[in-house]
Amino acid sequence: WIVGREYFLKGLLINAGRRRALGIDNSGCLPNRSNNKRARSSSFADWDPESNEEETTTAGRTTLSDLQHSIRPMLTYFAVMDRLSQIFTTAIDDDAVEDCAEALVIAVEDCLRCKSIDELLLKAKICLEPSQIIAMVKKGESL
Repeated sequence: WIVGREYFLKGLLINAGRRRALGIDNSGCLPNRSNNKRARSSSFADWDPESNEEETTTAGRTTLSDLQHSIRPMLTYFAVMDRLSQIFTTAIDDDAVEDCAEALVIAVEDCLRCKSIDELLLKAKICLEPSQIIAMVKKGESL
């Protein structure tokens, strides 16, 4: 995992770009058709795109704020896989499986509570610069 961690992340970001190009802008967990008129929560904390001070939008330039809804599910998945790689062993008993499951739930909840893309990048221990993240998403959009 340590050797391929960055490659896995880049692959997820390329996938996020491909999903974005196809018009998929959520995690894919919500049903597209429902007879129930009740609105469902996306489970993610609501993000205000205007609250991201670090990234400023200039004419024609893509920022992380522009991509945040596309990359958020992939970054959350990356954080879960990163945590799993830290706690998994082949010699695991039932009690340890329960502990691992709790650790994974905590990892997901931590990501869901993030209030901005910058906070999620820190929480998920993302090793790429914003420009690299944007480049990977753009690469996926062009496939």
